[in-house]
Amino acid sequence: TPHNGNIEYGLSLIKGLSDTGAKLVIEHRPYASYKAFLEALGNDLGKGDVIALIKANAFRNVSNEQQMEQFKMFYEFRFKNGKEDKKPLKTINKTHIKCLLDNGLIGPEEADDKFTCLEILNDERKDKGWEEFKNKYCMGNKLTWEMESVNAYLSADPFEDVYTGDWDKVKNESNGYVGGVIISVKETKTKKGDKMCFLNISRDD
Repeated sequence: TPHNGNIEYGLSLIKGLSDTGAKLVIEHRPYASYKAFLEALGNDLGKGDVIALIKANAFRNVSNEQQMEQFKMFYEFRFKNGKEDKKPLKTINKTHIKCLLDNGLIGPEEADDKFTCLEILNDERKDKGWEEFKNKYCMGNKLTWEMESVNAYLSADPFEDVYTGDWDKVKNESNGYVGGVIISVKETKTKKGDKMCFLNISRDD
């Protein structure tokens, strides 16, 4: 919808955001900050809902954090609340302490301090969990996240400097070049049985 010279996307257009998630976001508005959003809905929204919102840059007006920082804050919120596979441990045993010693995370003088050992162990679990979370959900960049979440490039045109040639000048049985995003691929075969496919390519122009 055009608004003040800008095009605004409705929540229902964000891929990966559930209907229930969109309703919760609307019901709890406004949000003073991204942290306030997490405190209000971080435990109620599904992981996919928040990830979709971050990728769509839905928090740009309430957050000073870049999108990757938002991802990390969301992960740390989930970790703290025991919602990730790697949860914070509440107790520590001799095996844990030996593991910390073997990996050089503590020295012999710290081995008897269970509070410190537990704190270091949980920090290590959190860091490893973040790496797994990042590799699974945060690959790409702002442009790829825009295409993934709203089916459009909003902040820039990735093909601005890509030379594709003039298709009107491409003759039959000669080569031409096109730049764009492959939206879908339909595989088929010719009458002779040779493989071929139809590509659905999107470009902003």
